[in-house]
Amino acid sequence: MNEYEIMPGIIFDIFYFPLVKSTILMLSTPHLLTGAAIVTLIPDPNLSLPLSFISHFCLDAIPHWDGGGPEPPLTKNDYLRVGGDYFLGVSLVFLLTLGSNNQVLILTGAVLATLPDFIHGASKFLNLPFLDSYARFHSRLQAKLPLLPGLATNTVMAILAIGLIRF
Repeated sequence: MNEYEIMPGIIFDIFYFPLVKSTILMLSTPHLLTGAAIVTLIPDPNLSLPLSFISHFCLDAIPHWDGGGPEPPLTKNDYLRVGGDYFLGVSLVFLLTLGSNNQVLILTGAVLATLPDFIHGASKFLNLPFLDSYARFHSRLQAKLPLLPGLATNTVMAILAIGLIRF
């Protein structure tokens, strides 16, 4: 059993994906929600969109559990786990901002807050040597915690961001 699998029928995290015996680990969700909160608070895209991107590095520097990204070759379970986490975060942002005149801008900020992970992934999966120094920087920035305290940090960050979006 790897760090993502759980025994069938046991709720390990807030979200359980029983078809693949894998938790949806909220790895992208705090980033998505933080990017959305920034745009909600600062509606000027010239300021809020770059800040959303930069927020990714700030969150990574806060001790958290990141679970380690999937390694090539990707499995069906990797796609479901990562896709499920991303879908959860985008869905939350979408639902939390329904009716907002800035919903598209807010969703853009949310996605930009996860872009650093996509750039890191491109370096790893597409073998792009010109991104190696970026990947090293991004990896060194991670302040990692063990699973349970790290997920607690992720959850607190997500709840704070939701509070900023809604109020």
